[in-house]
Amino acid sequence: RGYFCAEGSIEECVASGTYCEEGSSEAAPCAGGYFCSSTSSQVECSAGSHCPEGSVVESDCREGHFCSTPASETECGPGTFCALRSVLPTGVSVGFHTVDADDQPAVRGAVKELVCPVGFFCVEGAIAECVVTGTYCAEGSSEATPCAGGYFCSSTSSQVECSAGSHCPEGSVEESDCREGHFCSTPA
Repeated sequence: RGYFCAEGSIEECVASGTYCEEGSSEAAPCAGGYFCSSTSSQVECSAGSHCPEGSVVESDCREGHFCSTPASETECGPGTFCALRSVLPTGVSVGFHTVDADDQPAVRGAVKELVCPVGFFCVEGAIAECVVTGTYCAEGSSEATPCAGGYFCSSTSSQVECSAGSHCPEGSVEESDCREGHFCSTPA
């Protein structure tokens, strides 16, 4: 091992990332899924590693990617994220969005998930601002919901309880006085 025979002469296998098994007639690239720290041995890479053809060291599968086999590396797609050394992508949780290594929203190549912040809703890893008047998006929202009866939502990031004697039906954006000649036992 570490040598090959070509046209009757013995040649040392010296090129980095190659392997010469016993009886070989030429140096061959280290196989995908293996690494060759020397030209005389091929070592199988472990799960969560990435070792393309010609590897001389075992490398981690990169963040934002998954390596279902050590010979392959695939970018994580929408609705998933991949931490360092991922073998398979992880599906994003309901009410969460995915981000890149700089914590910036990312639909592809995401490395982790974060809870959806107040004033936003998150679906399949994507984040969107809650903009419809009279709706509210609490932390972890997966959709905009109408402001609850008995409350008013002057913004989509706050839901404020109405005071006694006021009238606040579902979807209210401001607190209203109970109309003259009517009785409002609850603010809703």
